[in-house]
Amino acid sequence: MSFFFKNGEAFYGTIRPSRNGAANSHIVFSSYGNGDRKPVISGFLQLNNWSDKGNNLWEADCPSPQPVNQLVINNSLQHMGRFPNRKAPGGGYLRVESHSRLDTIYN
Repeated sequence: MSFFFKNGEAFYGTIRPSRNGAANSHIVFSSYGNGDRKPVISGFLQLNNWSDKGNNLWEADCPSPQPVNQLVINNSLQHMGRFPNRKAPGGGYLRVESHSRLDTIYN
């Protein structure tokens, strides 16, 4: 079984091989295409269609049924639940006020 990823592109999500590898039948991950940039394989989900809610607040739906435990913005890991501004109301902490599903959070 082989998985090929295009050079210069990113794959976000889960890879679930339909069978196990063996000594004489390996599972192979490889790349194809032109360019020096190897593909990126990430378990992260890339969120799109951000909505500006005003006051520097942005929102996007997360389609994953898994809880969100890491957030990366512009390749920089963000602290969950707190902004750097400690003087903000509530000490800069964010609170989850409600949720309707595991993939939607309302602050």
